[in-house]
Amino acid sequence: MNINEFETHVDQADLWEGFSYYRIGVLEEVVKTAKGQWNASVRGSGHKVHVQVANDIIASVSCSCPEKSEYCPDIIATMYTIRYGAYDPNNTDIIVPQKAKRPKVPKTKPEKLPMPPKVPLMEFFNKFMDKIPEKEIREFLVAHAAEDHDFRNIFKAHFIQYNAVRRRQHFLEIADRSLQALWGTDYRNEDIRKALKPVKRLLAHAREVFNSGDYELVVSICLTVIEKLGHFKHTIMGGDTRAGTGDCITEAFNLLGEVSKKELSEETNMDIFADIFASACESRDRNESFQNDWKKPLTMLANNGKMYEMIERWIEGTIWSTRY
Repeated sequence: MNINEFETHVDQADLWEGFSYYRIGVLEEVVKTAKGQWNASVRGSGHKVHVQVANDIIASVSCSCPEKSEYCPDIIATMYTIRYGAYDPNNTDIIVPQKAKRPKVPKTKPEKLPMPPKVPLMEFFNKFMDKIPEKEIREFLVAHAAEDHDFRNIFKAHFIQYNAVRRRQHFLEIADRSLQALWGTDYRNEDIRKALKPVKRLLAHAREVFNSGDYELVVSICLTVIEKLGHFKHTIMGGDTRAGTGDCITEAFNLLGEVSKKELSEETNMDIFADIFASACESRDRNESFQNDWKKPLTMLANNGKMYEMIERWIEGTIWSTRY
């Protein structure tokens, strides 16, 4: 291909683009070697162009740019420079090619691959969790809780409530077993004392917990004991305190009274008050002394929390049908 008539042998879009490169001077330098080798570098991109010309015939061309065509715009700009030298708008020998655009390649839509069957989100999540070792889950939760204050509070609140429910259920089971044993004693003192042993151990545990400051747990144990043994003592035994049944209930109320005297946070005070208040309302016993046992811790907690409206409700007799 002749250097003076290469226009008809190259892609016309590349020809126009290459001429535009030549005209605006994208080539930093075009150097001819002794053997007819022309070397050029492209400004900005740094592409290297090599054109071999012998007796006006283009023997070989190469360019380091990623263009796939044999005669890229960089090579064409170099060939124009070899033919005409540096671009001069006053040079009438320069033949300006007609402007040409690259043909548009129709876009083809990628083939849609079949979607995998949808799996319910939680089913997928559960299967995913099954594959993770418990140790790694624990490490992740501890690290995340250390960084995220809100997550730590939500996590703690959830499991405190969950554990409280589980512990309450455990206490109820112990008290239920004792109550069932009491029903089968024929009310003999020796059998009653034996049936009450688990309850006494439960109250001893409550005393230990009280000393450690977990007052909500103490209240939970005491209310369980009062609920389960109160009906047995006052209904079945007619208030007889023999064999320690009444002593267990008295100890539970004493612990409630001691808790009510503590300086509690406003939230804890309200929670404990609500628990005792609910148990008092559900009490099936109408014995006056038994009612007074309820009123002592409730009055103290109400005063601590400035819940005077609650005190008025007791005075009006909304908790028990009998008058105080």
